[in-house]
Amino acid sequence: LDPHSFPNDALPISAHVTLLTGIPDAPAEEFLASVRTAVEEWKEMTARRRTIAREGREGVVMDQDRFGPSAKTTDASTSSPLPDSPDDHDDHSSPLPLLCFESLGSNANKYFQYLYIMIDTSFPFSGSSLLDLRHAVRSACIPTLSDTLDDFFPHLSLMYADSGDGNAGRAEKIMKELQLTGDVVEDGAGCEVHRVRGFRPEEILFVRAEGKPEEWQVLGRVSLL
Repeated sequence: LDPHSFPNDALPISAHVTLLTGIPDAPAEEFLASVRTAVEEWKEMTARRRTIAREGREGVVMDQDRFGPSAKTTDASTSSPLPDSPDDHDDHSSPLPLLCFESLGSNANKYFQYLYIMIDTSFPFSGSSLLDLRHAVRSACIPTLSDTLDDFFPHLSLMYADSGDGNAGRAEKIMKELQLTGDVVEDGAGCEVHRVRGFRPEEILFVRAEGKPEEWQVLGRVSLL
């Protein structure tokens, strides 16, 4: 995302989806070791799901061939192609498929949700893979929450702000401006930001989020590749 196309107080950090907050104080290496273990377990689960999904698709094709034209199938000449999905465009460069943007949104009452792009979790593989990763890391890093209700709200933050100081209606104005300029386009297929519909995460960052965003410190990284 080009920061020059957004307000001056837009985030000065790369596009990201917050995976977990409220992590108890612990040495960075101890925390990273827990995350690495969780990620490896998640990778194995993801690989199994891919295999099952692939075999399922092959099974459908074989069934159609076996039953021939008498089976109830859709005539390709009269049907519309299926819409593109991240599951159809998985290039296997990351265990986590393309995270698609769903819509532009704002919760002006929450500093970290003042202006954001919602991540679409409805796709069977992409959505479940992200949620599985969240569950694995959450259980490893905050085990006391492993069996509690999860209020995960996956989104890509564009701007942080307090609702005070004249900011109450500012988010809505910015949203309209982004839509009018074409920086953000919402349609039936989801949301496009600067002609981009999503991104593939390659790592988890361990960040000390104290002070202003520009003062945050990256304490470690765990690869998802």
